[in-house]
Amino acid sequence: MGIVWFVFKQRAEYKCVRIEKKESLDSIRNKIRTEFDFESHLYFRVRNWRGNLVPLNDTLATSSKKNAYKIEPYVPIVRRKIPIDSVDKVNRVTTALATKSIIYGFYQKLFRIETAFKYAQNQLQKNLENRLDDMENRLNFLEKRFDIVENFNWEGSFKKPLLW
Repeated sequence: MGIVWFVFKQRAEYKCVRIEKKESLDSIRNKIRTEFDFESHLYFRVRNWRGNLVPLNDTLATSSKKNAYKIEPYVPIVRRKIPIDSVDKVNRVTTALATKSIIYGFYQKLFRIETAFKYAQNQLQKNLENRLDDMENRLNFLEKRFDIVENFNWEGSFKKPLLW
């Protein structure tokens, strides 16, 4: 496919990697790791010149040294589950209280959202009623004007102005 330039900002290194079509993600990662002498357990992300994350695959656009892709290392978040039996009773009570306070906070937020929604709904209803009343008044005015115009009789003729 082509030559793609990468820069590792921490060491200010610019390296180019040749990426072929139909190349897998692992082989592209390994090429970058060997080119920059990264350890095998290091995780990294690739960003373009605008700072957006770019997926590593065979459709990676070729770049110049001026617009090189930036490599940034990161530590992935590892979530672990701890069985509840292994935690002592004090921690379980503390966790239960914290969970209760979090749930109560959610309940308060939900209550505020519901009241705000009801208030907004009432305001919308009032606004709609006011607009309908205003339009009804305008229609009544126009109907009165049409009645006046229908009852009006005009007797006369149009005169063509002289052209001079």
